[in-house]
Amino acid sequence: LLTQEKPQVALNENLGVTLWNLNTPDRYMFDYTTTFSSPLEEGILFEAYRYGGGIGMRFTERWKADNCTVLTSEGEDRLSADGTNARWCIVSGESADGNGKSGILFMSHIDNRMHPEPMRVWPIDANDGRGDMFFEFCPIRHEEWRIEPNQEYKLKYRMVVFDGVLNPDQAEAYWQSFVRPSEISTIQN
Repeated sequence: LLTQEKPQVALNENLGVTLWNLNTPDRYMFDYTTTFSSPLEEGILFEAYRYGGGIGMRFTERWKADNCTVLTSEGEDRLSADGTNARWCIVSGESADGNGKSGILFMSHIDNRMHPEPMRVWPIDANDGRGDMFFEFCPIRHEEWRIEPNQEYKLKYRMVVFDGVLNPDQAEAYWQSFVRPSEISTIQN
């Protein structure tokens, strides 16, 4: 952010990434947590827009309209998911070697500002009809978000990267373990 006097810091962000070994050769999992605040006296206003915040990814150039799919926790597919809200979304397509499928399960945490979270999914005819694949959880998709000065905000996501197929029951189980982790209690006699 530039003023007439000097440049200012508009947003401070701390990004945490934790990688999990799932003890299977065809899957791994990672958590992506961003904690941020604004030191500006007026804070920041993130206006409602189809891109912004959350977590997003433009996928490999190999993934086109005819070889990649989307499935959300609410049953939406690539044709209907854009602009809807979901707890999780499976994005998958042709593997890099052309043999089989691979993909990513994106999960939004229940503590996030907007949950279930709005999504941006490129139309199937994007980029002159090629159907390139882009996905994003977008907490400002439908509503602006005022970042108050010196107040801390947090967004939490988990991804499972996989080879082969991940079905909706597996996706839901991964999401449940993300938002409701096991609790262990010690009872002393």
